[in-house]
Amino acid sequence: MGWSTKTAVTHRDNFRLHILPAIGDYLADQVTGLHLDQLYRSLESRSPLSPSAIVRCHGQVRAMYNWAVRKKLVPANPATSADPPRVKPRQLQVPSMAQIRSVQEVATPNFATFLQLAATVGARRGTLVALRWRDLDLDRSTITFSRSIAEPADSTVEKGTKADRPYTVSLGLSTVDVLRHHRRRAAEAALAVGRPLDGSSFVFSDDGGATHWSLAWPSHAWSRYSARAGLSHWRLHDLRHTAASRMLMDGIAISVVAERLGCTEATILKTYRHYVPGSDRGAAELMDRLLAGSSVSGQ
Repeated sequence: MGWSTKTAVTHRDNFRLHILPAIGDYLADQVTGLHLDQLYRSLESRSPLSPSAIVRCHGQVRAMYNWAVRKKLVPANPATSADPPRVKPRQLQVPSMAQIRSVQEVATPNFATFLQLAATVGARRGTLVALRWRDLDLDRSTITFSRSIAEPADSTVEKGTKADRPYTVSLGLSTVDVLRHHRRRAAEAALAVGRPLDGSSFVFSDDGGATHWSLAWPSHAWSRYSARAGLSHWRLHDLRHTAASRMLMDGIAISVVAERLGCTEATILKTYRHYVPGSDRGAAELMDRLLAGSSVSGQ
């Protein structure tokens, strides 16, 4: 179906843990919108699922029945008459660059390097963990993301990026300097275990580049060091939001921000629109002029 490993595991677990225990004993064409309403209310009251997680379950049920309707296995989709909980929009809060620096100051040099890339490029955790030294061109100050690491329950999978394409972005001089120091440490670690550090070696590794960090390790490390810095309420993923919001607030074009984060411009607009300075200023001034009767081109 073209799903990522993480998406497939999430769908499987939602059906196994939440959906099928409630409606799995019904024939597919016997399930009604009321059955689904009861399921969602039960998940709200008896499980720790958030409204957004319940809405995702609803989306999975709806998609399943859409497929069944197209295949003429059922006459209608009961999810269209169900009422999942409303998800309240929340204001995105992100750590400042100064706060991220405070975590770097108490972290190990290797993890501080990881944070340098997370904060200045905005790359996802799995994409950073998958980096090999051949992906970095420090002379040209560029980095290319072409793979990502996913860890389902029973294996590790190396796959394409979430954007499903390689993309190259520029690095600042300070970040290049941090990476040069990191490479020297990596070469020493590789020499200590008797293996060369070459282009195929992983950038973030504990065994001289032979294998990459566990996908869970950066999150555990962030929890540890951010707590020491007094920032335990932030998540590692929030550094991606910091990178995007800071670039937008400083006037970087949305297309450039999208390219650096490896996502679409539509995603940037949907998630970070309120960080674009004066994004509705032109509209406000236009409406004032219209109401005042001022001359507007084409009116």
